[in-house]
Amino acid sequence: MNTIQILDIESGNTINYTEQEVSNYIRRSKEVDAVQQVSSEYRAEAVTIRHKVRDFFSEREWTDRETTVNLDEVNELLNSIGSHSIQTTYSGNITISVSFCDLDADDADDAISKIEDEITVDLYGGSITIDQINVDDIEEEN
Repeated sequence: MNTIQILDIESGNTINYTEQEVSNYIRRSKEVDAVQQVSSEYRAEAVTIRHKVRDFFSEREWTDRETTVNLDEVNELLNSIGSHSIQTTYSGNITISVSFCDLDADDADDAISKIEDEITVDLYGGSITIDQINVDDIEEEN
């Protein structure tokens, strides 16, 4: 394997590097350049975001050092800087139609009881309460 010799100007010593060591330094140098590029992009983005936020508030009408901002305006600002908007919570009523089959039970009353006791409905990100269960049609399977 070839070696590369350099003279360390500060110490006056000759330093020998293998081809692999030089190759590793070049690779690391490219990685550092890539990290610096990403860092520069993030710094530029942070400056842009700061300007957008300052502009948002400086363009407001201020009275006695106070201003009014509505949720739509705030969400527009948040979206413009790449942030998640502020969400509103909702509640309401849902009608779900369900069919069932292959339910083992002693009789129709037992089947209805099992349905009422064991049926569940899940909602990711919210909560559900089952207010009422009506079994409209039940018949014995053959």
